[in-house]
Amino acid sequence: MTRKIDPGRIESLAELVEETRSSNERAKWERLTGILWYVIRCVPVGTPFLQSIMETTLRARAQGRPAAPSRTATEALDWWAKALSAMKQGEQQWHGEDLIQKRRVRVQKAMGDAGSEWGMGGHDGQCFYKARWTDELWQSVQRNKGPSSLHMEALQLLVMTRIMAETWRGSTVVIELDSLGLKNIVRKGRHRDKRMNDILKELALWQVKCNFTLEPQWVRRCYNEAADALSKDDMSRFWRNVQGNRTQLTVLEEHLRLPDGTLREPDNTCTQPGPTQNMQRMAVHQRAGRMRRTKAQRADWDTRPVRQITEPIRLSGRRPTEELKAQLKQKVQTHAVLTDPTYRTRAGVNHYVKFCERIGEHNNIAPRDTAEMVERLRWWLADAPVTYTWKGRKKKGLATGSINVYVMNIDHWWAHTTGNPQRLLTGQPEVVADRKLITASYRSGQRQVHGLLYEDVKQLLGAAEKLPTKAAGTMLRAAYNLAWFGMLRPSEYMLTPGHPEFDPSRHMRAGDIELFRGSKLISHTDTQEATHMTVNVKQSKSDWQRLGATLTIGAIGGQDCPVACMQRYLRAQRPAREGPLFPGLRYQTMLTTLRKLIKKDEELYGLHSFRVGGAQALAMAGRSFEYIMARGRWKNVESVVRYVETPLDIRITDSRDMTLQRDAPPGRPTSVWGGTHYPEVGRPRNTSVRGGGSKVRIVK
Repeated sequence: MTRKIDPGRIESLAELVEETRSSNERAKWERLTGILWYVIRCVPVGTPFLQSIMETTLRARAQGRPAAPSRTATEALDWWAKALSAMKQGEQQWHGEDLIQKRRVRVQKAMGDAGSEWGMGGHDGQCFYKARWTDELWQSVQRNKGPSSLHMEALQLLVMTRIMAETWRGSTVVIELDSLGLKNIVRKGRHRDKRMNDILKELALWQVKCNFTLEPQWVRRCYNEAADALSKDDMSRFWRNVQGNRTQLTVLEEHLRLPDGTLREPDNTCTQPGPTQNMQRMAVHQRAGRMRRTKAQRADWDTRPVRQITEPIRLSGRRPTEELKAQLKQKVQTHAVLTDPTYRTRAGVNHYVKFCERIGEHNNIAPRDTAEMVERLRWWLADAPVTYTWKGRKKKGLATGSINVYVMNIDHWWAHTTGNPQRLLTGQPEVVADRKLITASYRSGQRQVHGLLYEDVKQLLGAAEKLPTKAAGTMLRAAYNLAWFGMLRPSEYMLTPGHPEFDPSRHMRAGDIELFRGSKLISHTDTQEATHMTVNVKQSKSDWQRLGATLTIGAIGGQDCPVACMQRYLRAQRPAREGPLFPGLRYQTMLTTLRKLIKKDEELYGLHSFRVGGAQALAMAGRSFEYIMARGRWKNVESVVRYVETPLDIRITDSRDMTLQRDAPPGRPTSVWGGTHYPEVGRPRNTSVRGGGSKVRIVK
């Protein structure tokens, strides 16, 4: 016994959806919600598109008013209209869950991958496809810092579904992905990004049309070698990592179009194997061995069957001698590849070969002269951790933790290729020095623990005032002062890559800045000089209750006063009170400008340096750790300890104070500043908190 949807129900439901799309009657919305609740038992992929419709119905019922659908509910109704249209064109009824289990569902396995090097590819037990990135698709996956791997993997899954949907009809497809994020999103059925939502909508429509179910499953990258080879157009590696034959499917232009949440049929069909070939190749695929793993690995990693170490020899009996020779020759070639040193060192060697192509030395990648190879390796070391654009594509910097491994790979490969002894390159003094310098420099830069002193902030303000664009200089002066005196995180006052679109409930509005002259509130365009200003921080990383915080920043007088700089900016630019405080100011723009204007050790500073420097300045002013925690919106003392680094001039006097301590009366402090490396010695002594401030007695 099975729940099902027959053609008559599909027709009546399609009419009800059309009526509801143009009506606010609560009765129709309630009826539609009830019917769709039954339908999702038969069409599980429609579950994410019922939630917003149900919320609209429940809200209307609770308020006793007509239905007021949101934009999300309207889009969900559009999806159901398209899904029902696809059901009408289908050849069979949609069946849902079995109340009494008696049906056997065919299960297929498929794997796919996408990469920035060439394109995308995927395969199942019968066929495979590969396709190069089109300009349109490649531009769609670009973000501020480069291509989005999640978006690339999602597009690959959509292209594979478009190509193979007909061969998956009536089955459950276990799609194995090495992207854990994509697996969770496909199961969830929705995403905050519209482009990703269009992909998920079309995936759901294909499942409805061809009556199959996608079950995403995460696997480790090392078990997705065949699909990774297809995404790099490396067919020799693909055939080494699959068992049995596959038929290549033709990729049409329609398969590579941008998703818009709708279905479009290609003009002609793909090249597909016939029924007899399908059965034969499926049998070969199922009989082939599986990869060998330990019991713990099988329990922790995935649920795939255990593979044998080598593929068994199978003879048809017609020409056994020739078949045996051919299979043994293939095994020997496979073993030779797996035992070749260049195979084990392929990660570092591939990176080095691409570097040689960029510098025009692709015909001489392994010079026999040691001095020349050492010089080439030093060039590679200088290039590896740097990110830049090369011929329209972004070359990503290599993580510092991988540099030593890659150098060993290159050394092993070069020794095997030229006949020189191993570790001849890695033992050269120049290479050793370069490795230490580069690793230490970039690791230090990635930590971004260096705070900006007030002298540094004044230097930045002066450099910003000299910018050729006066409006940009005025904005940066206000932003720098606000970030330093307010100890703000970048996400609290500007658009960031995590939240690139302005959201008034999250980001700082111009109306969140209020200017005061004494106790009187004055407007942003008032000509009177403000004595202080308040800043409304709506959301913070540690504010899990979303209570918000109001900061007070007082005027200090002079040209670089934070209140005066903000007042001049608001008078000149006049940003809308409901709009962003700094229109057009984004994370990458701010970071690039900061490192350009700082003019010293730019890799050691980031946008968090304002927050670090402000916290250090408050500590040097004698404020207690409790006060700094409240002002900086930290939850524990350990967080403040990591930020508030003891200045050098204070650490220099530690030895003198330690010798004077024996002459000091008991309990009498010799310094306002305590050590900041441990919480128990991290606060000034003789402090009493009153109203969030502190009172310190200094003994000279």
